[in-house]
Amino acid sequence: MSPYANPVQYGGETINIITIARRKVSPTTKQKEGTTLKKLPRPGATTKDWEIIISGFMVAGTKDADRTNLEALDNGDKHSYTDGLIGGDFIIEDLQFTDNSRQDAYFYRMRLIQFNQTA
Repeated sequence: MSPYANPVQYGGETINIITIARRKVSPTTKQKEGTTLKKLPRPGATTKDWEIIISGFMVAGTKDADRTNLEALDNGDKHSYTDGLIGGDFIIEDLQFTDNSRQDAYFYRMRLIQFNQTA
């Protein structure tokens, strides 16, 4: 179960969270090249983008399907994100799974960048 009062959702999937780190970063224009995200500087922009780093876990019973669904969202496209504090369109910049000898859970780390193309 997620330790946060509000469910955290990304791309329609409810995800279990251990930690969330949020920070404002220099704004960029995002371009998709295949499944890769290319970021270009956005000079003159008056707003910054959110970068969110999430550590989480997937539990037995649904862990394989949850992992497959999250990996499918790592496609360079923007997806809706909400955590009760921040919401909007975000793109997965990095997704890592830490596999170990535990059979009852998968642990992951994910970095999201806000899709904000406006000044």
